[in-house]
Amino acid sequence: MIHAVTAVIIMIVLLLLYGTMMLFTDYIKISSYLKGVFLNCIWFLVAEGYSEYEIYYPEIFENRWLNFFIMNVAILLLVFEVSKYIKLRNAFLVSFGTAEHMIIAFMIMNFCGGFPGWAASIFYTVSALIVLGIHLAAIYGGKNTSTESFMSRFLAGLLLMPSPFMITAGCLMLIGTNKGKILEAEPLMDFIYRVFDFIKDPEYNYSGELMISGLEFTREMFLTSLIVAIVVFVVYLIADSTVDYRMGLKERHRSKTEAEKERVRAEISSRIHAQLEKIDSCMAYISTNYKVLKVADEDMKTLRGLYDEATRIKYSYNGAASGPILKRVTDIKTEIYMIRDKILAGESGSKTAEEAAKETNTAQKETRERDPKVGYFNGCTTEDEIKKRYRDLCKVFHPDSDNGDQETFLKIKEDYEALLGTMTADTAEKEPAAGEAAT
Repeated sequence: MIHAVTAVIIMIVLLLLYGTMMLFTDYIKISSYLKGVFLNCIWFLVAEGYSEYEIYYPEIFENRWLNFFIMNVAILLLVFEVSKYIKLRNAFLVSFGTAEHMIIAFMIMNFCGGFPGWAASIFYTVSALIVLGIHLAAIYGGKNTSTESFMSRFLAGLLLMPSPFMITAGCLMLIGTNKGKILEAEPLMDFIYRVFDFIKDPEYNYSGELMISGLEFTREMFLTSLIVAIVVFVVYLIADSTVDYRMGLKERHRSKTEAEKERVRAEISSRIHAQLEKIDSCMAYISTNYKVLKVADEDMKTLRGLYDEATRIKYSYNGAASGPILKRVTDIKTEIYMIRDKILAGESGSKTAEEAAKETNTAQKETRERDPKVGYFNGCTTEDEIKKRYRDLCKVFHPDSDNGDQETFLKIKEDYEALLGTMTADTAEKEPAAGEAAT
C-alpha cells in the first residue's frame, strides 16, 4: 500500500510539472528534441547493457559512444526537419511523449516496489491518458496547429498511431499477468549504480531482466492494440479535418474582414487626400491673388489658421482613425470655401464666414433670375469684364481643376449665360433706338 501511494504521489508531481511546462511555457517547441534524445539514451543503455534482450542499436563505428553521438545528431536533425510541418511535429511530440511516459511509469513502479497487475494497469493507463490530454491541450488549445494538406494530415496520423498502440499494449500486458506482483523491486540507488558501472565500463553487461518480469505480449494483445491504433487513426483524420475546416473558415472570414476594412481605410484615405489637395489649391489661388481679391486681414487670419490645421493633418496622418479625420478635413474645406465665396462676392471682412456664405447663397437664389450680376460677377459692367471674370472662375471651380466643384461651377455657368443673354438683349434694344434718333 505504501509503495502504491508513493508511486501515485511521484506521478502526480511529475504530471503537474509536465502540464505546467507544456501549457504555460514554450517548452512544447523544444520538447520533441529533448524527448528524442531521452529515448535514444534509454535505447542505447538497454541495447548495450542488457545483451540477453538482443535489442539492435546501429553500429556505424567501433566506438559505441561515437555511435551514440551520431544517433543523437540524426534524431535531432530528423525532428528539426519534421518540425517544419506543424502537424508532423505534433504527431512526433505525442508519440515520443507516450513512449517516454511508458518508460518513466515503469521505472516509478519498479523503484516503488511490486504492484498487482490490475493496480499497475490502472496506474499506467490513467497517467498515460492524462499525458495524452496534456499534449492535445497544448496543441489545440494554443497556436500550435495550422491548416495543412491532406497528405500532411495522413502522415501525421501514421506517426500518431504508436501512441494509442503503446497505451493499449501496456494496459493489456499489465492486466493480463497471472502473478500477484509483476515488477521486481529495484531500489533507485541500485539502478543509478548500474548506470555508473556501465559508463565506466561499457563492456559490463547487466544480468537478469530489465526491471520488469512476468509480462507477456500475445498475438491477441498485438491485434487488439493494432485495431485501437487504426480506430484512433481514422478518428484523428476526421477530427483534424473538421478542425482544419473550421480554422479555414475563420481564416477566410478574417481575411475577408481585413480586406474590407483595408478597402474602406484606403477609400477614406483617398478622400482625405483629395480634400487636402483642394484646400491646397484654393489657398494657393487666394494667396496668389491676395491683393486683387482684396482679402480682409480677419478673413486671411482665419484662412491661415484653418490651413495650418489642414497641413498638420496632412503630414501626420497615418491611416488611423480615418473617419473622424475625414470629417474634420471636410469641415475645414467647407469653412475655407465659405470664406472664398465671400471673398469672390466682394464681401470680405464684412461678416463671419458662415453668415456671409448663408447670405450669399440666399441672395443668389433670390436675385439670380432678376439680376445675374449679383453674385460671382458682382462689379462687372462690360461684356469683356464678364468674360474675363468667367475665365478666372473656370480656372478655380471647373470640375477638372484641382479644387473644382461641380455644383459651384454650374451656378457660375448659369449666371454667366444669363448675364450675357441680358447684355445681348440690352445691346439689341439700344441699336434700333440709336438708329431712330439718328434719322
